Amino acid sequence: MYGISRYTNTSTYELHCKKAKILKVDLLAYNTQKEFDELIAPIPSISNLFITIGGGYGVKADLPSYEQLHLLHKLNLLIPAAIIHSLANSNKLTTDSKTCLVSSIATDEVTASTAYTSSKASLNSYAKCIAKKLGGNKGAIFYIKLGAMEGSGTSFDRLRTSNVTAYDDFVLDRLPYGAPMPTEDVARLLISFMGCSNQLVDGMVLKLDANESLAI
Repeated sequence: MYGISRYTNTSTYELHCKKAKILKVDLLAYNTQKEFDELIAPIPSISNLFITIGGGYGVKADLPSYEQLHLLHKLNLLIPAAIIHSLANSNKLTTDSKTCLVSSIATDEVTASTAYTSSKASLNSYAKCIAKKLGGNKGAIFYIKLGAMEGSGTSFDRLRTSNVTAYDDFVLDRLPYGAPMPTEDVARLLISFMGCSNQLVDGMVLKLDANESLAI
């Protein structure tokens, strides 16, 4: 099991992937496909791949600049696409592989920032395109749009600690079950998809938001 993370030993991924070999790199510092190819080279063939890279990076402008748009599209689209390109072209993804791009319901709504929403919508289009055009030659590729989740190391865990009023307002205004989804439940569901046939999940786009239902 491998993971790629720029964070410390208290990051969400390392807390939930204790058996993984973590490659500690800052992917935002990578600017060429060759750099991604060299990073991926030591990793063996992949059976189950979860891509969870992304974020808003503090960009909240309603009318973002070129630099802000480029940053979030790099983080949310270009880096995941470069990793998939490296794995596919080095035959580390096979017809038996499954690739799950874990994203956000911001894909389909405008409640998040302009730069974040547009980058997630671009990732959604990318995932659907490569799933269709590759036609299973590199395994199944599917896309999950997640709503609010809470667990150790997550953004909602940090929000509840740093600004309980904002946390309570969000929960009361948007979450009919009165709490964000538990990360453990979400993880179990996503892992269960890896046991399905490729025919069943290839090209799937699934919204999972505990009936927050702001996304269409």
